[in-house]
Amino acid sequence: MLATDGAVNERSSEGESSGRHDSETARRLKSDLSETLRLLEDADLQKGANRLLNCRGALIVGVASSAPLVLSLAWKLSRIGIDARPSTEGYVMAVNATLLTDADVLVAISSSGATKDILHTTDVAKQQGATVIALTNFSSSPLSQIADISLFTTANRDPVKAEIPAIIAGEAVLEMLLEKLLTIAPDRRDHLLQSSRAVSDRKL
Repeated sequence: MLATDGAVNERSSEGESSGRHDSETARRLKSDLSETLRLLEDADLQKGANRLLNCRGALIVGVASSAPLVLSLAWKLSRIGIDARPSTEGYVMAVNATLLTDADVLVAISSSGATKDILHTTDVAKQQGATVIALTNFSSSPLSQIADISLFTTANRDPVKAEIPAIIAGEAVLEMLLEKLLTIAPDRRDHLLQSSRAVSDRKL
Protein backbone atom coordinates (compact mmCIF):
# COMPACT_ATOMS: atom_id res chain seq x y z
CA MET A 1 0.00 0.00 0.00
CA LEU A 2 2.77 2.44 0.94
CA ALA A 3 4.68 1.64 -2.23
CA THR A 4 1.57 2.30 -4.28
CA ASP A 5 0.94 5.57 -2.50
CA GLY A 6 4.54 6.57 -3.11
CA ALA A 7 4.23 5.83 -6.81
CA VAL A 8 1.02 7.85 -7.06
CA ASN A 9 2.60 10.80 -5.24
CA GLU A 10 5.65 10.60 -7.48
CA ARG A 11 3.50 10.65 -10.63
CA SER A 12 1.51 13.54 -9.18
CA SER A 13 4.68 15.55 -8.61
CA GLU A 14 5.87 14.80 -12.13
CA GLY A 15 2.50 15.91 -13.51
CA GLU A 16 2.64 19.19 -11.64
CA SER A 17 6.19 19.93 -12.72
CA SER A 18 5.44 19.17 -16.37
CA GLY A 19 2.32 21.33 -16.34
CA ARG A 20 0.23 18.62 -17.94
CA HIS A 21 -2.80 19.62 -15.82
CA ASP A 22 -3.00 23.05 -17.44
CA SER A 23 -6.14 22.06 -19.32
CA GLU A 24 -9.38 23.94 -19.89
CA THR A 25 -11.03 21.92 -17.11
CA ALA A 26 -8.21 22.61 -14.66
CA ARG A 27 -8.29 26.33 -15.43
CA ARG A 28 -12.06 26.42 -15.02
CA LEU A 29 -11.91 24.61 -11.67
CA LYS A 30 -9.20 26.94 -10.38
CA SER A 31 -11.10 30.01 -11.54
CA ASP A 32 -14.43 28.94 -10.04
CA LEU A 33 -12.87 27.95 -6.74
CA SER A 34 -10.86 31.17 -6.48
CA GLU A 35 -13.89 33.30 -7.31
CA THR A 36 -16.09 31.42 -4.83
CA LEU A 37 -13.65 31.99 -1.99
CA ARG A 38 -13.22 35.64 -2.98
CA LEU A 39 -16.96 36.33 -2.89
CA LEU A 40 -17.72 34.33 0.25
CA GLU A 41 -18.73 36.71 3.03
CA ASP A 42 -17.35 35.88 6.46
CA ALA A 43 -20.36 37.57 8.09
CA ASP A 44 -22.72 35.17 6.29
CA LEU A 45 -20.65 32.18 7.35
CA GLN A 46 -20.74 33.48 10.92
CA LYS A 47 -24.52 33.91 10.89
CA GLY A 48 -25.06 30.49 9.33
CA ALA A 49 -22.72 28.80 11.78
CA ASN A 50 -24.32 30.45 14.81
CA ARG A 51 -27.79 29.42 13.70
CA LEU A 52 -26.71 25.83 13.13
CA LEU A 53 -24.98 25.62 16.49
CA ASN A 54 -28.14 26.77 18.25
CA CYS A 55 -30.75 24.80 16.28
CA ARG A 56 -32.72 21.79 17.44
CA GLY A 57 -32.00 20.05 14.14
CA ALA A 58 -31.13 20.72 10.51
CA LEU A 59 -32.82 19.41 7.38
CA ILE A 60 -30.45 19.49 4.39
CA VAL A 61 -32.12 19.36 0.97
CA GLY A 62 -31.02 19.27 -2.65
CA VAL A 63 -31.64 17.25 -5.80
CA ALA A 64 -29.71 15.92 -8.80
CA SER A 65 -26.14 17.29 -8.91
CA SER A 66 -26.64 18.99 -5.53
CA ALA A 67 -27.31 15.66 -3.81
CA PRO A 68 -23.61 14.93 -3.08
CA LEU A 69 -23.36 18.26 -1.26
CA VAL A 70 -26.48 17.43 0.77
CA LEU A 71 -24.93 14.18 1.98
CA SER A 72 -21.57 15.85 2.59
CA LEU A 73 -23.00 18.61 4.77
CA ALA A 74 -25.25 16.24 6.72
CA TRP A 75 -22.21 14.08 7.44
CA LYS A 76 -20.06 17.05 8.49
CA LEU A 77 -22.72 18.39 10.85
CA SER A 78 -23.42 14.97 12.36
CA ARG A 79 -19.71 14.51 13.04
CA ILE A 80 -19.71 17.60 15.26
CA GLY A 81 -22.89 16.75 17.14
CA ILE A 82 -25.55 18.59 15.14
CA ASP A 83 -28.65 16.54 14.34
CA ALA A 84 -28.66 16.78 10.54
CA ARG A 85 -30.95 14.88 8.17
CA PRO A 86 -30.33 14.75 4.41
CA SER A 87 -33.18 14.63 1.91
CA THR A 88 -32.75 14.45 -1.86
CA GLU A 89 -36.24 13.50 -3.10
CA GLY A 90 -38.88 16.15 -3.71
CA TYR A 91 -41.95 14.65 -2.03
CA VAL A 92 -39.95 13.38 0.94
CA MET A 93 -38.21 16.68 1.62
CA ALA A 94 -41.49 18.58 1.49
CA VAL A 95 -43.05 16.22 4.03
CA ASN A 96 -39.93 16.42 6.22
CA ALA A 97 -40.18 20.21 6.11
CA THR A 98 -43.63 20.06 7.73
CA LEU A 99 -41.91 18.65 10.83
CA LEU A 100 -39.70 21.71 11.26
CA THR A 101 -40.26 24.42 13.86
CA ASP A 102 -38.77 27.82 14.61
CA ALA A 103 -36.06 25.95 16.49
CA ASP A 104 -34.86 24.23 13.29
CA VAL A 105 -32.82 25.09 10.22
CA LEU A 106 -33.38 24.16 6.59
CA VAL A 107 -30.27 24.21 4.42
CA ALA A 108 -31.37 24.37 0.78
CA ILE A 109 -28.72 23.58 -1.83
CA SER A 110 -29.42 24.47 -5.45
CA SER A 111 -26.89 25.68 -7.98
CA SER A 112 -29.54 27.49 -10.03
CA GLY A 113 -31.56 28.59 -7.02
CA ALA A 114 -34.67 27.97 -9.09
CA THR A 115 -35.36 24.24 -8.66
CA LYS A 116 -39.09 23.78 -8.11
CA ASP A 117 -38.82 21.04 -5.45
CA ILE A 118 -36.32 23.08 -3.45
CA LEU A 119 -38.38 26.27 -3.64
CA HIS A 120 -41.53 24.43 -2.57
CA THR A 121 -39.73 22.80 0.38
CA THR A 122 -38.27 26.17 1.35
CA ASP A 123 -41.75 27.72 1.35
CA VAL A 124 -43.03 24.92 3.60
CA ALA A 125 -40.08 25.38 5.98
CA LYS A 126 -40.65 29.13 6.17
CA GLN A 127 -44.32 28.55 6.98
CA GLN A 128 -43.18 26.34 9.87
CA GLY A 129 -40.95 29.14 11.15
CA ALA A 130 -37.62 27.48 10.34
CA THR A 131 -34.51 29.48 9.45
CA VAL A 132 -33.48 28.93 5.81
CA ILE A 133 -29.83 28.88 4.78
CA ALA A 134 -29.27 28.75 1.02
CA LEU A 135 -26.23 27.56 -0.89
CA THR A 136 -26.62 28.71 -4.48
CA ASN A 137 -24.81 30.13 -7.46
CA PHE A 138 -26.92 33.23 -8.05
CA SER A 139 -27.59 36.15 -5.71
CA SER A 140 -30.72 37.12 -7.66
CA SER A 141 -32.23 33.62 -7.68
CA PRO A 142 -35.66 32.92 -6.14
CA LEU A 143 -33.98 30.78 -3.48
CA SER A 144 -31.61 33.50 -2.30
CA GLN A 145 -34.52 35.95 -2.16
CA ILE A 146 -36.46 33.62 0.16
CA ALA A 147 -33.54 32.55 2.35
CA ASP A 148 -32.63 34.18 5.65
CA ILE A 149 -28.93 33.56 5.02
CA SER A 150 -27.31 32.93 1.63
CA LEU A 151 -23.89 31.46 0.83
CA PHE A 152 -22.81 31.82 -2.78
CA THR A 153 -20.69 29.72 -5.08
CA THR A 154 -19.36 30.65 -8.50
CA ALA A 155 -19.37 28.06 -11.26
CA ASN A 156 -19.49 27.87 -15.04
CA ARG A 157 -23.02 28.52 -16.32
CA ASP A 158 -22.73 26.02 -19.16
CA PRO A 159 -25.17 23.22 -18.09
CA VAL A 160 -22.91 20.60 -19.68
CA LYS A 161 -19.71 21.76 -18.01
CA ALA A 162 -20.93 23.30 -14.75
CA GLU A 163 -21.85 20.22 -12.70
CA ILE A 164 -18.43 19.17 -11.39
CA PRO A 165 -17.13 22.72 -10.77
CA ALA A 166 -20.37 23.50 -8.89
CA ILE A 167 -19.84 20.49 -6.62
CA ILE A 168 -16.21 21.42 -5.97
CA ALA A 169 -17.04 25.08 -5.28
CA GLY A 170 -19.92 24.00 -3.06
CA GLU A 171 -17.70 21.62 -1.13
CA ALA A 172 -15.22 24.45 -0.55
CA VAL A 173 -18.00 26.55 1.00
CA LEU A 174 -19.07 23.64 3.20
CA GLU A 175 -15.49 23.21 4.43
CA MET A 176 -15.32 26.92 5.24
CA LEU A 177 -18.62 26.62 7.11
CA LEU A 178 -17.30 23.64 9.09
CA GLU A 179 -14.16 25.58 9.96
CA LYS A 180 -16.30 28.49 11.17
CA LEU A 181 -18.43 26.14 13.28
CA LEU A 182 -15.35 24.71 14.97
CA THR A 183 -13.85 28.17 15.47
CA ILE A 184 -16.97 29.40 17.24
CA ALA A 185 -17.45 26.18 19.21
CA PRO A 186 -14.08 24.42 19.58
CA ASP A 187 -15.64 21.99 22.07
CA ARG A 188 -17.40 20.40 19.10
CA ARG A 189 -14.08 18.77 18.25
CA ASP A 190 -14.88 16.34 21.06
CA HIS A 191 -17.76 15.06 18.93
CA LEU A 192 -15.32 14.48 16.08
CA LEU A 193 -13.26 12.24 18.34
CA GLN A 194 -16.39 10.49 19.59
CA SER A 195 -17.65 9.79 16.09
CA SER A 196 -14.22 8.60 14.99
CA ARG A 197 -14.11 6.13 17.86
CA ALA A 198 -17.63 4.94 16.99
CA VAL A 199 -16.48 3.75 13.56
CA SER A 200 -12.84 2.93 14.29
CA ASP A 201 -13.44 -0.84 14.22
CA ARG A 202 -15.15 -0.55 10.81
CA LYS A 203 -11.95 0.39 9.01
CA LEU A 204 -9.45 -2.06 7.53
